[in-house]
Amino acid sequence: MKSVTAPARAFLQRRWAPVAAMAVIIATILYVITDPDGLVRGGSSLSNAEAASLAQGVAAHLEIASLAQGGDFHDNTDLEQVTARLARSGDRDVLRALADLNTGDMETAFAALEDSAQDLGHRDPAAAAGLWFAIGVLAEAIDPQRAITAYENALERAPDDPRTLDRLGGVHLDQGDDDRAEALIQNALALAIAAESEPEQARIQSSLGALAWRRGNFEAADGHYARSLELADLNGDLVQSARQLGNRGLIATTRGDTASAETYYDRAYRLMEAAEDILGKAMARNNLANIYLQRGELDRAKDMYRLTLAELEAAGQPQLASMTMASLGNVAESRRDLEAAGRLYERSLNQARQHQYIRAIERAARNAGWMALRRGDHDRARVFAEAALAAAERIPDPASEADVLILSVGIAASAQDDELARAHAARAFGIIDQRGVPPDTRAYLHDALALSAFFAGDYSEAERQATQARTFYEEAGQIPAMAEQELRLATLAFRREAQDEGCNWLEAAEVNYGRFGFISEANRMVDRRESEGCPPRETGGQGDGSHTPD
Repeated sequence: MKSVTAPARAFLQRRWAPVAAMAVIIATILYVITDPDGLVRGGSSLSNAEAASLAQGVAAHLEIASLAQGGDFHDNTDLEQVTARLARSGDRDVLRALADLNTGDMETAFAALEDSAQDLGHRDPAAAAGLWFAIGVLAEAIDPQRAITAYENALERAPDDPRTLDRLGGVHLDQGDDDRAEALIQNALALAIAAESEPEQARIQSSLGALAWRRGNFEAADGHYARSLELADLNGDLVQSARQLGNRGLIATTRGDTASAETYYDRAYRLMEAAEDILGKAMARNNLANIYLQRGELDRAKDMYRLTLAELEAAGQPQLASMTMASLGNVAESRRDLEAAGRLYERSLNQARQHQYIRAIERAARNAGWMALRRGDHDRARVFAEAALAAAERIPDPASEADVLILSVGIAASAQDDELARAHAARAFGIIDQRGVPPDTRAYLHDALALSAFFAGDYSEAERQATQARTFYEEAGQIPAMAEQELRLATLAFRREAQDEGCNWLEAAEVNYGRFGFISEANRMVDRRESEGCPPRETGGQGDGSHTPD
């Protein structure tokens, strides 16, 4: 059976994504079990096709349950192997538990599996360790504490297993216990090195990269991902190599190095093509589309998102397709087509709700909230913000909550409620200071606070916040947003009668809008300069770089 593991984490999380990877199971055989529950009860042995179908059904149910609880498509690369091994075990109690998982009776299933592991421990500790490990893998998607207990039980019987240590560290990382995660993962790496297992080292280096990413140490994360990529390439592991290329592309994007990111994502696409991995190709396409969108190549971005959407729908992944709809909304918004953007965001939200993908609900509701805010509809914006916040609170990583709080700051600022805007901002800063974030996140927050201060009549504070927002937008490579802050700074400079400074900021905004291809906006800056009595812009020797006032 062909592997369908595919890199998607970078696509699913615009920021904060610790791993650019996912694991999903798609049935690739024609035969399916119509009544696995009855088959297991009847005591029949499962054929290879029946076992494979049951395993795929269990994996799919676990993923769906995870998404409905605020989880994500995790880097659960052991899931396919674990479910397949259990389905082929011939143990009627285990098969009965798999049938229960397949029908959604999670508690009964896990209780039975745990009883089986306890009984097995008296006869065969090594086999019991394997079963406890399997229980941990199954539980990760829906019950992290149960997964932790299972992995700890496995380690009592096999204390030097690097894979168990690594996975246990990953669960602690997802639960926010970075220090415990680091100790476990470093121990796993030492054991893998001692065993001279390069595939395990590749896996564990990726986990260390996730840890460094979560802490905001992107240089260290990139180093770990690069080492994982090197080991994967040496061992011919196409999927692992593609996953690490996705991770390195995410780091490069965070640094504003879109050229390197494009190179990484393009190579990841070609590896997924060689592996005949449909979902992997779709995710690599989506990552490339994100780069084109960031660079303002809107036609290329739209075409790539459309291809991604078609591939995801053909692969039976409506949850992921809902994310791509939101990305198409981003393209429309970049074109100032707010009506089309709003429709796409609401389509994304409706589809995400239909399939109970909490993270997609959060993103689509948040985007729809921003769109309503841009239209000046504060009441509708609040409705979407409340929906986004309700979803974000179900997601383990509080970073999503910070994203929604930034929207709430924007709504409060636009409604001229400076006190509420600052209260939301304080909560958001508290989260992002703990987690470490790319510069665009801080830029959005300072941007909203600048608007809030302006409406409150605190122009010096507005200028301070806009200056900080501009710096972070520049660091993130978001040139149009940077130009918008320059326009704000020009307005504030003219307000305090700093004529030369205001003219220079308008010139900077004109240049940056022009760099990004927003010609109408650049021309608007020309008109504004003329209306303010600014001298004509000197173009000789300036190149196409932005100009910062002295």
